[in-house]
Amino acid sequence: VHGISYHIIIMNGKRINRLLLPKVYHVLGGPGSGKGTQCEMLQKYMNIRHYSAGDLLRKEIENKSEKSVLIQSYIKEGKIVPSIITTQLLGDQILRDYTQSKIKSFVIDGFPRNEENLQSWISHIEDKLTISQVLVLTC
Repeated sequence: VHGISYHIIIMNGKRINRLLLPKVYHVLGGPGSGKGTQCEMLQKYMNIRHYSAGDLLRKEIENKSEKSVLIQSYIKEGKIVPSIITTQLLGDQILRDYTQSKIKSFVIDGFPRNEENLQSWISHIEDKLTISQVLVLTC
């Protein structure tokens, strides 16, 4: 249809151009497939910030935030931290870095890991970020 842009979305009653939102690349793969290494290379040679969900969870514990006690209890019990917590940490950090720096692209190492993680991401973050690509590494 002439004149309609599929990049424009309505968010909180405002027209938003998705092309202006932060771009996120998800890098997935099994243990030892090189996710972290490839993400570090992207960060080093391109203007992309690398995040690891596990690193953000550990950082949150170190910062002794409101969520740190809850995160620590899940880890101590050998349970997986709920997707909503991980999703919020990733989304908040990306949006904070996006507004405070010139970095406009981000790569996430190892998240989402499963369908439940993906649904959490879609329902809580997708309207604030643009998923540019998903890279799957095999070895």
